[in-house]
Amino acid sequence: MKFPLSNKGPDNGIIKLFKTVNLHEAATFKTVEILDICVFELQKAMGREVADIELNYGDKQWKHYSSFKKFMEKETNYPIAAFMSFIRDGSCGSLIFNNDKLNKTKQDNSTDLIDIIMVFPRAIITRGFLQNLLEKIFCVESFDYGYVCFLPEKYDVIFENKPGRGNTEAEIEKTKQLRDIKNGFIKDVYSINILSNKQIEVNKFREKTCEIYDIKNSGLKIVMCDI
Repeated sequence: MKFPLSNKGPDNGIIKLFKTVNLHEAATFKTVEILDICVFELQKAMGREVADIELNYGDKQWKHYSSFKKFMEKETNYPIAAFMSFIRDGSCGSLIFNNDKLNKTKQDNSTDLIDIIMVFPRAIITRGFLQNLLEKIFCVESFDYGYVCFLPEKYDVIFENKPGRGNTEAEIEKTKQLRDIKNGFIKDVYSINILSNKQIEVNKFREKTCEIYDIKNSGLKIVMCDI
């Protein structure tokens, strides 16, 4: 199944969330509950059904999210290392989930990342919408960092670059550094950032032209900057 991983238009926004985890945290992450929230919000915002579900890089596939849920109700211990789905009919809406730790054949207790990517029309991503979405997610699982980016048309929503370029050396290095987000590392300064107090302090956001808003149920804040 081929998924549309490029940004379909200049008016789309990509919400990204990151969480650092060890093996135990990766294995006990409440994946299905988080996916339920993301899928519900995506379908509500788009007015269409999330479809064409792919699990663990093609290991399992379904046409409807309800079929995926029925499978998970029977296979409660089935590990979800990767999940992808999108809205049909040429819409921009899509959802990508990765739990890198569960995708490794050789396991240790080093730190890895869980990340979520959600693509919405840009007009939908207001501060109120984002606060509501994040509060629901953070009621179930905590995250360490996030941001919203607005990419040019046809840019890759994962690598945030032109199609076909893949992951550049600079992007690979930033991905490695993301494991240090609890110590204040951020990938970049975006117009909308989802940050801890430490990330705000280390990167001197209070000295920038930014507005800072609390997010309930978390230690993170939405930081909106003029850039």
